[in-house]
Amino acid sequence: MLLHGMTLVGINFIIPVAVLSICYGAAHFKNIIKTDYESKPVILAGIAVAFASVIVCYVRYGQSLIQGMVGIYFIFILLSYFIFYDYFCLYDDGIWTAMKLIIRIAVCIAILAIAQSLLYPYFNLFEYAFRNGRIRIYEIELSFFAEIIAFSHLILGLATKTMKIQLVIMLWGLVFVSQSRGAMIVLCASGTIAVIRKYWNDRTIRSFLKNLLFLMLLACGVYLFSKTAYWDFLFSFFDEIQEGMGSGATRLGELFYYFKELRKSPWFGMGILKGGSLLADRVYRIDLWFFIEDCGLLGYIFQTGITGILWLISVFLCMLARIKKLMRTETREGKVILNSMIMVIIASAVGIANANHIVSRTSILFFSMLLAMADVCLKKETEVTHEV
Repeated sequence: MLLHGMTLVGINFIIPVAVLSICYGAAHFKNIIKTDYESKPVILAGIAVAFASVIVCYVRYGQSLIQGMVGIYFIFILLSYFIFYDYFCLYDDGIWTAMKLIIRIAVCIAILAIAQSLLYPYFNLFEYAFRNGRIRIYEIELSFFAEIIAFSHLILGLATKTMKIQLVIMLWGLVFVSQSRGAMIVLCASGTIAVIRKYWNDRTIRSFLKNLLFLMLLACGVYLFSKTAYWDFLFSFFDEIQEGMGSGATRLGELFYYFKELRKSPWFGMGILKGGSLLADRVYRIDLWFFIEDCGLLGYIFQTGITGILWLISVFLCMLARIKKLMRTETREGKVILNSMIMVIIASAVGIANANHIVSRTSILFFSMLLAMADVCLKKETEVTHEV
């Protein structure tokens, strides 16, 4: 990440993670082909869609094949699924260890971000901007996955006091430091539905009353919140769209422009171009402050067209199949993975135009990890059942 002022040197961790994933895939190629990994077809299909985009960009724009491969380098992080799968199979507490590690790292980042917001300009560590007269530090994808994992523990009654404190710190960072309206709305929506689903699935009079009480408290909370100035900030993008200015208007302009371009090549989309190149800046219209990554999952669809849509459908079907099986789980890890996957699906549906928790540069690693967690959890439960 780029850092402003007197800051620490930034490191782009996406590149080494992609290289590690490629090396692991190459070194274990035979084993990957022979082993019956549950999500192997989805992983390999996602990489195939990216390869198709390299060819499309070569034919349509004249982008070299080498630049095309550089442009899709982050897609190879999907191969990290095999790393996580093998690790979780090898160690019995691997899934739980990974969950705790994600939360701890996210909390450390949140604490540092909060410290920077309070101590600015004497302490600068992360890239920042200004919003509402305060420092704004953009939230990273790791934080989203840490939040849904911690929240899943909370609503399932599995959260310790330490984890509750960790969740509060992360949410404080999201609301008052990141100030990401889209992330807040998406997280609230997915969290609310997850709570309702939990009580609904219990199918008892007590759970029904709990759901009713929760909805009443939620309605009261929303009403009281709507009377605050923060409510106006949260939904100010509607005013920005009406006035034709601000990030809301720019985002709407992006969507219209990219959709128009998609219609010119519906099957393969605009292509995944090498980021930062003059070609990408011209095609994606950086001169208008359009950023295709800001369009969430729609951005990926604009880049890959119908082939990308078909792949995403296969991803969601894969997740729904895992969710159906995990509904019978009795393990702590299985329940948390189940709820986390449901929240990812809800967040992807609610924030389709501004959030990409599946195939963005920063989310692929954590999505691959979650998918591996689900597959290994189900595999171990099946083995235990057979042994019994």
